[in-house]
Amino acid sequence: MEYGCCPSCGKLNAVKILNSKLDGLVNDFKQQPDVVVKQVISEFEAMAKDVQRCLILLPETPQRKVEAVKKISFQRIFEARDKLDKWFGIELFKGLNSDDENFLKVMLGRRHILIHNGGSVDQKYLDETNDTEVRLYQTIKVTEEEVKKLIELIRICANNLLEGVESIRQLGKGKVTYDFRQPANQPDHSH
Repeated sequence: MEYGCCPSCGKLNAVKILNSKLDGLVNDFKQQPDVVVKQVISEFEAMAKDVQRCLILLPETPQRKVEAVKKISFQRIFEARDKLDKWFGIELFKGLNSDDENFLKVMLGRRHILIHNGGSVDQKYLDETNDTEVRLYQTIKVTEEEVKKLIELIRICANNLLEGVESIRQLGKGKVTYDFRQPANQPDHSH
């Protein structure tokens, strides 16, 4: 696993690694933009799943059960946003405006269409995204500029996620602490 944390302070390296991967995608557009958009979301999802392991270690509350936290899907970023805010006070979209959110919705929808429909627009995509730039059965095209904007927004979301987790960890300093280096499926029995 490439994601982890500093052995001295326990600070997570997730955003640093994600940013390095995204930099590589921005600097190397040898691939088609529609291929890159799939990679951008996949890289974000991998990073978010690693950070999610930290959230799973937090004690349950009546509103937040570990099993529900495990089921957060970062492919469905709007649902993830709502759950993270409700359960942890993490504002995944902090700093994004409504145009940014609409753009994310369209790009995530396009990624879905590219992966599952061979790029062909379906009615569900049109209904969910309100994308007026395409028609039913049209083949989706993604531009380099759109990918660059998507990367910028994904960086913001990733930073917000990590800042939220780190702020939770800071709240525990001097009180109850959680060893975020401990794998989620292996409880720490050293206490």
